Amino acid sequence: MSDNTEDFKELINEKFKSVHTKIDLQFTGIKDTLESIDTQVKKTNGRVLKLEDTVYNLQLSDAMKSVNCPQHLARMKEIEEEIEVFKNKINSDLEEYNFFKKYPKLSMTMVAFSVIVIIVSFLELTGKLKTEYNKTQDQIKPTTEVVK
Repeated sequence: MSDNTEDFKELINEKFKSVHTKIDLQFTGIKDTLESIDTQVKKTNGRVLKLEDTVYNLQLSDAMKSVNCPQHLARMKEIEEEIEVFKNKINSDLEEYNFFKKYPKLSMTMVAFSVIVIIVSFLELTGKLKTEYNKTQDQIKPTTEVVK
């Protein structure tokens, strides 16, 4: 019985080897095809990159032609002058902000001093108003003298 088992194992191993060989042959064909496709794709990508570089260079040279065109140079100078005027206007508008940004401690001190002056002025004014009110109340007081 062990001979039959050994023969059976040997037959199965031979069958697996033949199936394995067939699969390897199929994959070898597929690998060769994939390699040729990969080679072709690399060539095509190289051509595409060269064409993209050519298109970019042409677009760049076309853009530079329009920039260097004498008709455009005068307009570009006008635009640059307008930008400078606009920058100067913005800088002058932001002078106060820049002061507060540059000297934050001094700015906070000025605000605190202003608040203190307002509070002191308010207290003095209320004190004066109270004394004036009291004087007027004293003058208005009716006399309780009986007239005979």
